[in-house]
Amino acid sequence: MRQRVDKVWIMGPDGKPKAIEVKAGLSDGQFTEVSGEGLAEGMEILVGIQEAKKETNGQRPQSLTGGPGGMPRR
Repeated sequence: MRQRVDKVWIMGPDGKPKAIEVKAGLSDGQFTEVSGEGLAEGMEILVGIQEAKKETNGQRPQSLTGGPGGMPRR
């Protein structure tokens, strides 16, 4: 059986995300204590990903289902 490895992600000195292994501690379901080498109190961690929007030249992008409002076209 594989042992679970918890990680958090920080922004590395090269501007790229870098994983740091951590040990999860106490949790109240909303906040969880973590500790690990290379982790310091108050350190900023990555909590999501936001991709840059592509230039659309004024055109409205369509949803993945094909039509406006997410409804498929028939």
